[in-house]
Amino acid sequence: MSDVLIEVKGVSFAYARHDVLKDVDLKIKKGDFIGIIGPNGGGKTTLLKIMLGLLKPTKGSVKIKKGIFVGYVPQYPSFDPDFPIQVKDVVLSSYIDGKRPWTRIGKKEKRNAEKALDMLGIKNIMNKQIGSISGGEKQRVLIARALARNPDVLILDEPTASVDTESGKKIYGTLEKLNKDGVAIVIVSHDMGVVSRYVKTVACMNVWLFGHGSKKMTGKMLEKAYACPVDVIAHGHPHRVYTPHEGEDYA
Repeated sequence: MSDVLIEVKGVSFAYARHDVLKDVDLKIKKGDFIGIIGPNGGGKTTLLKIMLGLLKPTKGSVKIKKGIFVGYVPQYPSFDPDFPIQVKDVVLSSYIDGKRPWTRIGKKEKRNAEKALDMLGIKNIMNKQIGSISGGEKQRVLIARALARNPDVLILDEPTASVDTESGKKIYGTLEKLNKDGVAIVIVSHDMGVVSRYVKTVACMNVWLFGHGSKKMTGKMLEKAYACPVDVIAHGHPHRVYTPHEGEDYA
C-alpha cells in the first residue's frame, strides 16, 4: 500500500435495503487533509464508522496499513454528568481498549495526555469533573483524547459543531499544525467555507462519493451531491451569493 494508510475500495452499505453508501472508493495517504461535505443522511458518518471498523460494509473492503494508529472524534460528546471522572482521565482512557483492559498508564502516557490538552488550550481544566464543563470544552477533550495516542490518521466528525467561533479557529489551527507534522486528517463538516480554507482536498458525500482529489468544489460536483442547485458564498466575498454553474469553481 506504500504511502496509503487507509484504502476504501468499492464499499457499499445498506440499512433494511435502503442504500446509504454505494461503490465508495477512497484512499487516505500520509499528509492528506481531506474534507468530506454533503447533506444530512448522505452517509458521511456511516463511511467514517466503516473505516474505523465500527460497521461492516455490505460490499467492498477497507484496508488499514499495519502498525498505524487511527484516532477518532465522534460528532456528539455525551457524558454522564454525575460520573466521577476527571478530564485528564477521559484523555488517558485512550490507552485502554478491549484487548488490553489492564494497560499500565505511566509517566509517558500522562505527559502525552497533558501535551494534547495543552494543544487544545484546555490544560487548565484537566482536574475538573467531565460533567461540569461546557459542551465545547467536552468536544475539545475528545479531540485531546484522540491526540494523546499520537495518531497517524485522525478522523473527526463535525468537530466544531458544538463550539463557539473562537474555539473552532483554535481547533482548526491545531489540526493544520498536526497535518504539517505528518498526521493524515479526515474531517466531516457542514461548513463549506471552513473546509475550503483549511483542507487540501474535498469530497462530496451523498450515497456516492464525488470529487476527491482537489480542494476546488465545482457547481456540478455540488449539485450531484446535494441533488439540487446549490447556493454558496464565494470565499473572500461574504456578501456575494451565487449559484455555481457547471465547470465553475468554488474555492
